[in-house]
Amino acid sequence: VEPIRIGLGAASADSRPLMFPKLDRARSRDSERKSDQAEAIAGLCKTYNSTVTKLLYAFAGLKSADDTEGKAATSISQALAKAERTTLMEQITNSLSGGVEKVVRSDDVALRGGVMRDLRARFAPPEKPSVCEVGVQAAVPREKRPSVRRSVSIDSSTAAGGPPAPSDDALLAQLRGEAPAADAKPAEVAATALPPPAAITEGVRSRPGSGGPTGPKGMYERQMEWERKKQDKIHQERLEKENKEAAVVAQQKARKSKLYSHVESAMKRERRAEEDGRVERAEEAAELAAAAREAAEAKARHEEAERERMQKVMQAAEMARMDAEARMEEADARAREAEARMKEARRAQEAQAEIHKEELEIRDAFGEGGLEAWPMFPGKKVWRVADGSDFDGRVSQEFRVKDAGSAEPGVSLLMGRLAGSKSATEVQCVLFDVKRMTDLDAARWWEANGHRFARRKIFTR
Repeated sequence: VEPIRIGLGAASADSRPLMFPKLDRARSRDSERKSDQAEAIAGLCKTYNSTVTKLLYAFAGLKSADDTEGKAATSISQALAKAERTTLMEQITNSLSGGVEKVVRSDDVALRGGVMRDLRARFAPPEKPSVCEVGVQAAVPREKRPSVRRSVSIDSSTAAGGPPAPSDDALLAQLRGEAPAADAKPAEVAATALPPPAAITEGVRSRPGSGGPTGPKGMYERQMEWERKKQDKIHQERLEKENKEAAVVAQQKARKSKLYSHVESAMKRERRAEEDGRVERAEEAAELAAAAREAAEAKARHEEAERERMQKVMQAAEMARMDAEARMEEADARAREAEARMKEARRAQEAQAEIHKEELEIRDAFGEGGLEAWPMFPGKKVWRVADGSDFDGRVSQEFRVKDAGSAEPGVSLLMGRLAGSKSATEVQCVLFDVKRMTDLDAARWWEANGHRFARRKIFTR
């Protein structure tokens, strides 16, 4: 049997699962949960990036199709397709801007700050790399200092008191071929304005015309002089060429013979005739064009007048049509009103005929007198079926019963004792309740049940 290890120091990594199984299972579940969460977030980020990329590609495709077809649509189908593409592009832009707006308007400060920092880092301009101008192993060049010449040779013309070198403005004026300025100083005055030789011996040079000390010609003065000589040479060559050409032309004119000057060339005559005919044809064409223009203008004026006349005729016809439609509508309204009155009169006539028919039916059932109303039977209509002389007239022997033969609600029978009898009773009247039966209902009931009371003599007024 393997001995049991006691103590924390003796426990190894292999014995740990045996000691804490619940803790190990919890740790494994936590790691699995973290891995699942990381995979889910990675999948969501990948889906979002791919969706944005697809939306951008779709927008580019729609924009390309829209630019290919052009701005103006030539058919209804193209216009509908263009409108649909515009709607889809607006939907894409709204979706993208809505996502950015959700991030910017988020309540989470950490999310907003992280997104803004990332955007700032993405769109930051690239910094220029710092470059060391002097290498580590190279020697730093020393600063150059202006050298001072202790002895400078003086130009012979300057030493002799001659004129100084021309200035920049004077050289440019000479190159352009302009005359020198009127206030230019003579050579003697310019010579006297030179600085003393002491300033020249210092070896300091300056540009001509700058007012500083002068010395031997420098590079700038020599270049300006070379340019002036070049321009002078080019001008001289141009003059020589023009003179040669003028001499050649003069020699050709002098050599021209007048022997056949009186002869006129047939080709020249034809050319002149053709030119004259061309002018005449041009004039005829201009006249024809003017006539055609006048005819076109007259035709246009006639068409305009005809169009105005037709427009007036159409306006009059439209007014007549509108007037006829108004009259027709009035006639229709009157016809509808007459038809409504006729229907109302027909309904009234039918109602009157129905009432007359009912009255005839009631008259046929109950005679001219009709039903009676007795004060001792309020709310009842009375129809006498037997003569009053047949009864003894004692009120104490009169009573009402329901009609067992018809079982009609609202119908009751007034019974009375016969005269000369002490116990025999007969029906002397039929009572109709006005709340349940009308005169017509009573007449129809009597027509259906009157045969049951036919053995008695009916009192008729």
